Amino acid sequence: MRKNILNRWIIIAITIIFAILLIINDLKFYSNKDTSSTDFLFDSKIINLGLDLRGGTEYLLSPKIDRWLLSHKDIDPDKKDILKKSIESFKKKHEDNLENSIFDFDSLKKYLQSPIETLLIDGKTEDDLRLDLKASLENNKNVIQSRIDDKGVVEPSVRVVGERISVEIPGKQTTKELEDLITSSALLEFSALKYGIESQKEVEKWVKKYPDLKILATEIPDIGWVYLKKENVIKFKERVLLKETAWFKNHKFAYLNPELYLPQLLDNNILKDGDRLICVLHKNIPSLKGEHVLDATVQSDGTLDNSYKIALNLRNDKTIELPDQMRKYFQGNEPNEKKSATEVWSEYTGRNLSKVVAITLDDEILTAPTIQARIDEGRSIISGFENYSKAENITITLNNSKFEVPLQKEYEYKSGPELGAEMIYLGSLAFIVGILCIIIFMMIYYRKSGIIASTALIINVIIMTAVLSFLGATLTLPGIAGFILTIGIAVDANVIIFERIKEEIRKGNPPLSAIELGYDRAFITILDANITTLLTAIILFLLGTGPIKGFAITLGCGILASMFTAIYVTRTIYESLYYSKSPKELSI
Repeated sequence: MRKNILNRWIIIAITIIFAILLIINDLKFYSNKDTSSTDFLFDSKIINLGLDLRGGTEYLLSPKIDRWLLSHKDIDPDKKDILKKSIESFKKKHEDNLENSIFDFDSLKKYLQSPIETLLIDGKTEDDLRLDLKASLENNKNVIQSRIDDKGVVEPSVRVVGERISVEIPGKQTTKELEDLITSSALLEFSALKYGIESQKEVEKWVKKYPDLKILATEIPDIGWVYLKKENVIKFKERVLLKETAWFKNHKFAYLNPELYLPQLLDNNILKDGDRLICVLHKNIPSLKGEHVLDATVQSDGTLDNSYKIALNLRNDKTIELPDQMRKYFQGNEPNEKKSATEVWSEYTGRNLSKVVAITLDDEILTAPTIQARIDEGRSIISGFENYSKAENITITLNNSKFEVPLQKEYEYKSGPELGAEMIYLGSLAFIVGILCIIIFMMIYYRKSGIIASTALIINVIIMTAVLSFLGATLTLPGIAGFILTIGIAVDANVIIFERIKEEIRKGNPPLSAIELGYDRAFITILDANITTLLTAIILFLLGTGPIKGFAITLGCGILASMFTAIYVTRTIYESLYYSKSPKELSI
């Protein structure tokens, strides 16, 4: 028996020591004022504080349903003009603040001035559209989660809220480039250049052909180039969206950041930061898009200025149906069959030496290289990135697919750590007061046995905190509530055991037998109660988001820790105290 008790104490001691080391690791990290530091004792996993405790940034993202509706399968093709007029009316009304204007179903109904069903094919309803939107937002949510996980953001919360997506980034993590990462549609396209910087007269001709576009473009004096001022870029793009003439079916406007190729225009104050030059690209040549990219990786370009490039590998599966403009490259080679991206790129580059092909992301030109040789391996390079983070962001968006519905930022909310500090203080105060009240009650009501239960309770808190640290869990205000709740659950198990022991003593059983029978008969009751609560915690974790998950994690960890301390630790203490003495009565 003594050997058995010694083995138990060894297990308890190892558990407590390991738990204390994990807690010290957390204390070492949080004692450092610079929370972006990597000053850990031995492990980078710590208890992360949620947005409500630590402060941070929340983005609310809205779907651009105008773009989504224009290509939706349930829109009656004969009614698309009516839809376009409604969208156009909305944009004219909000033209001065398009970037912050939200076009949703309510807006559509207001400007449509008739039920949404009038736009749909027979049998479809507004509810069907909303369900499709919800499914698309769920897909977008998963894409955003993957992107920011790849970026290394610590414990973000991404969830669909109604017909919006909420993204919460706790703490002082870098969010400067995160906005682009969570709003970029990641529409990558390879397009042959038709009119670029050297052919600005042709660009100007096609811009001026459309009066509503012409009014937004500005000409650079003496040079004759057309460009868009920063405040007109979004307006121009939104107006282009509604164009469906024959020319726009085969061509598209793309936008060039002068900082990439013509920084002297910025240096000489001819253009300003955010302005864009306009180019014209072939829309269906060579007909390669982001979904044809197998993977993308960031590499150093090996130059002295430490620039970076993105290496693209194209897919080999035959999924591309060639548009009419590309079939000429495959004459005599079964042009009607589906081709792989590697085949298309090889044929196109082989037959277009010395020509320029632009690689665009959401119609912004990333690079426009001149083809120097046939590329047979299905590879391509996007070069010219001055910092790693920019290249990494684009790589992440490409590797995690594109959005099913475009998104825009509705608002950004930043909360400082001051409110979080107050919440931590109040939560800690509630926890300390709660545990002191429990300890005092147990010691008064159960005497020495109450001291045993209180000791186990303190061990329970240590183990529970260590488990949360080991998991790298996020602690939220509901999580603190779950923490306090499990303290009550842990004491509840001791109360059941003590009352069983009392019952056995009243039956006339000697103290040692009463302890054995009390624990054995209470075990099933405690196990049953804790399993049902644990199942509830698991369901909350699987189905909940954000703070709900935080509550579920602390509740689940607390239940497991309380079973260990209430059953294993207290019984070991009892046996250590009483088996060597054979007492005549128990202090309970």
